[in-house]
Amino acid sequence: MQFIIELDGQMNLGELSYIRKESSLAFEPYDGRHGCSTLIINDIELVVGDENTVLFTEGYFPEQFWVKSKLNIPESKPGKLSVDRKFFSAKENEGMSIRLTQPAEWEVTHDPFSGWICIGDKFAVGNKVIEYCSRQKVVLSEEGELLSLWIKPHIKMDV
Repeated sequence: MQFIIELDGQMNLGELSYIRKESSLAFEPYDGRHGCSTLIINDIELVVGDENTVLFTEGYFPEQFWVKSKLNIPESKPGKLSVDRKFFSAKENEGMSIRLTQPAEWEVTHDPFSGWICIGDKFAVGNKVIEYCSRQKVVLSEEGELLSLWIKPHIKMDV
């Protein structure tokens, strides 16, 4: 699966939360947009809109699999992240979820000091990096392959 970065595109804004008692990520978009299909990494969903734009991240995300470690957070620019239509069409896959990795396949590293969490290759920082949504960024290879997903949710104890 390949992704496309548009630095002149606007990133999505909203509130990303980790709800401990549900072991899940929740995102409340400020514009009310919700996607029509999802791409799954471990058990986290990248929500994709009908224009193939990655809108936000949400889904089941059990904390017991997080490895605590200091992270070097990659510098990023805001912009729009889209799935290359040669590989995927959200409209053609409406209501479907496509798995990119198996559950717990990618390592999850949590830096408790910064609050950032990396899903995937935590050392892939010298490639293309974009913050596509509030407190959510990706690192892509030069070819547009997803190397890691970075999130910084607000931790909520009881909701």
